[in-house]
Amino acid sequence: PDGPQNAVVQEHSFSLVDEASARDVADQLGFSGPLYVQRIAPEFAPPEGEDQFNMFTAFEDSRILNISDNGVTLEDRGVVMDYDNRLSFAAAAPLVEEQLEAWGLLDFPYEIKDLDGSVVTLQRLINGIPNSQNEFNVFFNQEGELYYFDYHPLRVVTELGNYPLRPAEAAWEQIQQPSG
Repeated sequence: PDGPQNAVVQEHSFSLVDEASARDVADQLGFSGPLYVQRIAPEFAPPEGEDQFNMFTAFEDSRILNISDNGVTLEDRGVVMDYDNRLSFAAAAPLVEEQLEAWGLLDFPYEIKDLDGSVVTLQRLINGIPNSQNEFNVFFNQEGELYYFDYHPLRVVTELGNYPLRPAEAAWEQIQQPSG
């Protein structure tokens, strides 16, 4: 087969975010005001024995930052977004890289992709192969202003093994063989 002969399998799990780590993220993204803790109503809380979902919110002018156990979102409600006239991928990609570098978030190898002509996504490269999870999704308006950003960092990475790959035909033949 063409391509890699083996694949590294990793488990990517989220850790619980606490107030101190949320404060660090808020500071990194330029939010100096207070963090508000969102509480989940008891009827929506996870079952007993499961971890409580953590969500912190910060406000800075027209910007809203949400930091939770599974990622970060930032929305600037003062930026007008015309979805019918979005910035092209070619114009947006350098803006995305510049913004993420300014925030100190691009400290790993990555691949930048055009999702649908105007949505810029970044995927971390692990052993030269793009991770299946978009780590960043970023939207700029036609004037080049940041409208929306979401970030789903890989927080706890555990390598489970390195497994051989085989062609589909060989795998199908193996499945069809009676096991004994």
